Amino acid sequence: MRPYLAIIRDSFAEAFASRVLWFLLAIITLVLVALAPIGIQEERTLEFQRADVRDARGLIKAIHKQHRAGRPSAGRRIWEKFDASTRQQLDTFSQSEDVRGKAYFQDVDYLVTALNGLLNQDDLYRPEDWNDVILSSEARELLKRDGAQLPRDDLARANRVLIETPFSSFLRPRPPRHIVLTYMGFVISPPLQISATKAKQLIETLIIPMIISVLVGMLAVFVAILVTAPIIPQMFDPGSLSLLLSKPISRSLLFLAKFIGGCAFIVINITYLIGGFWLIAGARFGIWNQRLLLCIPIFLFLFAIYYSVSALAGVLWRNAIVSIVLTVVFWLACTVVGGTKGIFERLVIDSHRIIRIVPADDSLIALSEHAATTRWDATTRSWEPTFMEQTSGPHVRVLGPIYGPEQKALYAARNWRRKFFGSGGALLVGKQDDGFSQQTGPTLPAGTFQLMADPDGHLLAATPAGIERFVPTDAASTKEIEVLWMKITTSFGKPFRDIGPTPDLTLTPPMAAAIDHKTGDVVIYSHGNLIHLPRKGNRYQRGETIEIPGDPELGASVAMGGSTVLVALSDGRLLNYAIPTWKLRRSDLPEPRSQPRFIEASPDGRWFGIVFQNGMFHILNAGQHPDSAPGLADVQGQGTISAVAFPSSKRMLVADRVTRITEYEPGSHKILHVHAPKRTALEVAYEYAILPIYTIFPKPGELSNTVLYVVKGDETTDLGLQSGDLQAERQKLHPWTPVWSSLAFMLVMLGLACLYVERQDF
Repeated sequence: MRPYLAIIRDSFAEAFASRVLWFLLAIITLVLVALAPIGIQEERTLEFQRADVRDARGLIKAIHKQHRAGRPSAGRRIWEKFDASTRQQLDTFSQSEDVRGKAYFQDVDYLVTALNGLLNQDDLYRPEDWNDVILSSEARELLKRDGAQLPRDDLARANRVLIETPFSSFLRPRPPRHIVLTYMGFVISPPLQISATKAKQLIETLIIPMIISVLVGMLAVFVAILVTAPIIPQMFDPGSLSLLLSKPISRSLLFLAKFIGGCAFIVINITYLIGGFWLIAGARFGIWNQRLLLCIPIFLFLFAIYYSVSALAGVLWRNAIVSIVLTVVFWLACTVVGGTKGIFERLVIDSHRIIRIVPADDSLIALSEHAATTRWDATTRSWEPTFMEQTSGPHVRVLGPIYGPEQKALYAARNWRRKFFGSGGALLVGKQDDGFSQQTGPTLPAGTFQLMADPDGHLLAATPAGIERFVPTDAASTKEIEVLWMKITTSFGKPFRDIGPTPDLTLTPPMAAAIDHKTGDVVIYSHGNLIHLPRKGNRYQRGETIEIPGDPELGASVAMGGSTVLVALSDGRLLNYAIPTWKLRRSDLPEPRSQPRFIEASPDGRWFGIVFQNGMFHILNAGQHPDSAPGLADVQGQGTISAVAFPSSKRMLVADRVTRITEYEPGSHKILHVHAPKRTALEVAYEYAILPIYTIFPKPGELSNTVLYVVKGDETTDLGLQSGDLQAERQKLHPWTPVWSSLAFMLVMLGLACLYVERQDF
């Protein structure tokens, strides 16, 4: 082994003697020095900004409405604290209809200034005015002390929470602290309305891996290929090979020693760069994630994949330029194959994946990933378009569809996750006798975040203020108006009726709701709190409020039925609560490396199904074993399951393999019926051409997914961008697929090179 170790050692010595290496190390040093002064500074979130206002006129009207009611309320107290001139100007602004001109934004700024004027008033808070408002633990802690004795920052923060909490439909609640970016101690950014914890998560899981992937995965590897390409061809120069073979050594081992020695160049560079990033992340941001150092062998492996192509070309043609050209061709081929698969999946697979199943009497309706609905046609064995047409984009979330058996109609709405003007949207209606043709209905109540159907078949809208029922007979005409560059539909009259509770709720995001299909009771998750709304007659009353353990910023999904409420959180936890005691039975982590996406309950509350982002499906028999943990369901297609529904306690519909829906008996998991459409020509091409080529092809470009998995530890990720919305699709990383395929490819390349070297006469 000594001769081979000597060759490897000489390669490292040669790398250290290279001017190119020291030039690159100098560039890396400059990059690290330039990045080292960047930091984040956490500040208290006190004053309102224009961006905090969702709906300025709606806010003024809501405050004024509470004032006119004449009873103690937050709105009444806020209106009282404005001076007369401020009230008059705000009242005039609320009656105006201009949303385009400069005057509109001036009035918004005036409103923001008026609100900020209340922040330092130590007598704003009176307990009776906020008696019906669910305040955060932060606000409750601050309000324990007399306002006059609070430090100025504490008083301003307490008053801000008092103002924004009751009117979260119109004002964006902000975390207690926000961050600003700094450079050498100087602030270089406007306030970024995320917490330091969230910022560190984004830096750790998105920004640092992205920078490393660009600097190391692309630039450093490409430069290393240019530098190391001559190593193998130079081995065959006259005199060099004869000298190397003058001793009894193996030709194959000689080649492999040269190959390993060629990796010396990239090892030095990536160790220095990634180690520097790790030190900066730890020293400047407190992110001492040792997993980041595992990126060093990953990127070394990435270089070795490309270098194996360069080395084989160097053995065959003994020309450095040919080696570089063929390596670039290989990189392009991998990019084309991976890109083609990605395009096919987005256009053919993902766009048709079923994420919601809606039984509608004798019809079966499915919602796709791209917000289109289809109806199963048993005659043609296909999903036929109906109701909603396809849309795309990461900012669209569909509410529904919900089937109302009373009116024999489908109801749905499209909500934009990032809105400019409030959260109202038009209700979409499709009647069964009209083939579920989509019609634009009335405007949804402000802030509607979920649609549900009660046991009587009526459509309910869950809003930050409570529950409203849709009454079709009261639906008024609608018209389309233009707001800036967008056209929105608005309606007149009161198609939705407030049915409680009284007084109104004051919910804050993230929010989710579920209804007991047997009793009609509703449970709502709001910013770390679980609120029970029992139904009494035709109205809802305020019940128990339970504080969920953990971070209140976590997104959630809930399901309710029988004596059980399940809460699925975006950190992967599944909480099981007992009704009516609201005791936490158990907390489970069924899929430790993934997040829950959907949770459904059977009408009688006996069965609960949980679909995870990684395509796994767990089921809980709450009727017989409410205290047990959910278990992996014995159904087909585990790993590809995307939706579940329970038309009854004896029927369970499961969507898997993109568009197939299988009907099971929940207890025995006996298959009752299968809705499997015929495959299209594009699907056949994907399955029998694109996918096999992709499977056998190496995937060096996807090692970035391996980096994300190593750094974060999850097999699915939203890159930290959708943590408040469980239903948003998350990326499946498949971290080990590119490792094994690329490793096999590299071994084949090296094996062919060794075989050629052994058989060739030099």
